[in-house]
Amino acid sequence: MISISGSYIGQVLAAVFTVLLQASQSATPVDDPAFSDDQVKLVVILVVVFAFVAIFGLFFVVKAYRELKKQYRIIQKQHDEIAAKNEELALKNETLEELNIEKNNTLSVVAHDLKAPLSNMQGLVELIKLQKENLTPEQLQYLEMISQVAADTANMVDVMLDVHKIESELHELALHEYDAVELVAKSVAIHEPAAKLKKVNISFTHPDEPLPINTDKHYFQQIISNILQNAIDFSPEGGTVKVDLRKQDNLMQVSIMDEGPGISQADQKRLFSSYKKLEGEGTAGKSSGIGLVIVMRLLEKLHGKIDVDSTEGVGSTFVVSFPA
Repeated sequence: MISISGSYIGQVLAAVFTVLLQASQSATPVDDPAFSDDQVKLVVILVVVFAFVAIFGLFFVVKAYRELKKQYRIIQKQHDEIAAKNEELALKNETLEELNIEKNNTLSVVAHDLKAPLSNMQGLVELIKLQKENLTPEQLQYLEMISQVAADTANMVDVMLDVHKIESELHELALHEYDAVELVAKSVAIHEPAAKLKKVNISFTHPDEPLPINTDKHYFQQIISNILQNAIDFSPEGGTVKVDLRKQDNLMQVSIMDEGPGISQADQKRLFSSYKKLEGEGTAGKSSGIGLVIVMRLLEKLHGKIDVDSTEGVGSTFVVSFPA
């Protein structure tokens, strides 16, 4: 690569001036009548001007070249830094992906292994209950409690498996037109036995006419079911869970309100974070919040949203909105 320095330009300029000066001093009248002294001087002046223009033009070209070379070095340095960071991020992403796969595999294995002893426990309880004539009312009550704990734990295992499935195997959306009233009513009907067992009432209000919605039936009902189950779990005995369905502008809104202990401000900030245990307690014990993780994953697929309004000691209201 040719490098042109400022001193080199100065040397060229000095040489041109020296040559022109010598030519001017040694100039004698030209015998050829075709050229006069004025014409010769004019030619010399033009040559000097051209030399100045050429030299200054060269100077600016060299200056621009140096600036471009400087910018190129800066860009090359930034490019190298970006390439190094991209390589580092790619390595971290690969590590995180491996850890996530390992976590999912561990979760799946643990959840499946837990289901077998829980099923055996429930089976043994049912066998003992067959001899209920030999048992006292207190013993039968304890058996019912054991059976309920086993059932609740098995349900939690199922929820954990659902989280694993949702994070790794979400199926493609199957969007069809359904009646939102019918979908929510089915979810309410499914949870009524559990609510009655806990002596919790479910109130469902909705318009008399059908409310058509284009959605994935499975995802829609799973969202409602998870929130409704939480409301039942946190409701006190004799409490009421209110479910309200309405169409607001271009949104289909389902509100689920409970009369539970409410959610603290600290818990509300991390309510939908993965695997966060909530501080508040429901009537069935502490909630892991896993069901709400499922809700958030599914809402992302359906382009919906969820809002929470809760006051400690009063209760909580979850409002789920779907595009109508």
